[in-house]
Amino acid sequence: MPNASVPLELEIANLVAKGKQVLSLLEVEELNAISKVSVLSNEELCTFLHFQHSLGKMVYFDTPQLRGYVIISPLLLVEVMRSFVTDIAFWPKKGLIRNTFERMSGSGIIQRKDLYLIWEQKHFSKISPYKEFIFDMLIHLDILSEQRRYDIITGSRLPVENFFVPCMLTQRNDTRFMTHECTPEKAISLAFVFKGTIIPPALPNRLISACLSMWTVKTYEGKQLLFSGFVGLSFDKAHDIVVCVEGNKILLYIVHATSNGLIVPDIATGIKECMYTTLERISEFYKSTVHVSSSSQKLPFHIEYACCRLECHITEEAAFTTDEWICDKHEIVHTKDKWNIWNQDQVNLNY
Repeated sequence: MPNASVPLELEIANLVAKGKQVLSLLEVEELNAISKVSVLSNEELCTFLHFQHSLGKMVYFDTPQLRGYVIISPLLLVEVMRSFVTDIAFWPKKGLIRNTFERMSGSGIIQRKDLYLIWEQKHFSKISPYKEFIFDMLIHLDILSEQRRYDIITGSRLPVENFFVPCMLTQRNDTRFMTHECTPEKAISLAFVFKGTIIPPALPNRLISACLSMWTVKTYEGKQLLFSGFVGLSFDKAHDIVVCVEGNKILLYIVHATSNGLIVPDIATGIKECMYTTLERISEFYKSTVHVSSSSQKLPFHIEYACCRLECHITEEAAFTTDEWICDKHEIVHTKDKWNIWNQDQVNLNY
């Protein structure tokens, strides 16, 4: 950044020292305009905010819903997270807020009015004046995720009432869905395999949040398939999606109501590409938070396709260079048609 931005940076630092944590964009523009040393142009001011954000000195998102405010003290985000992502020892002993925490720990669900009520407490008074902006920011960061609902008769989207907080959900999948529905006869699978032995929880949490903003949670035997590290989603009347975490893998299943031979290849391809793009975006986001250059095109994961028993895997790179593959455990021969279902765009190019 040019030296011209130094006076504005010092003015903002002085406000932070006095306890100010959030400024409206208009207030930032006014601070810039009254500078006695130098005034940044609109373009330079925008560049300044983006640069300060990249350094972690400020939080600014240049999107229609969020660009109206600048968090000049990122420590505010610690308070925001502490307000609802907290241990039971810090919950109120009784009352509506206690009920909210109990419901959230069991289902991972919170409503906007519940979070606003939490922020009305005296020790979160600095959050409350900006509650709408901060709530929208949490959605933008996938810390909260909209739970989409649709009218079963008209198919139209219903107003959003519930929001999912993945990091607060601790219950594991205790349904029979994986053993009775997600079977080798009905499902196909691939894995996004990450480096290392485990995946940082924040990454699959953001993926599950993103999934909830695209598809509806499936209800099976009276239970919503929404658990820690696991989500089951309804794509249409015949196809379901399962995303779950195992060690250093994020497993993706597509489950057909009757037979995996009836899975529509274009649907499988679309879901795979959607998941890949979402994981790519999330990975780039975390690179930016630790100031790693995004110019490197190497992603922290690769794709592997599952065998027909959904247990053995072949890397995508190996799959694309062979017409047949014999899985190690079952010694079953698989032809390239097995993974072509995930890659219809490439298959169509070959014709």
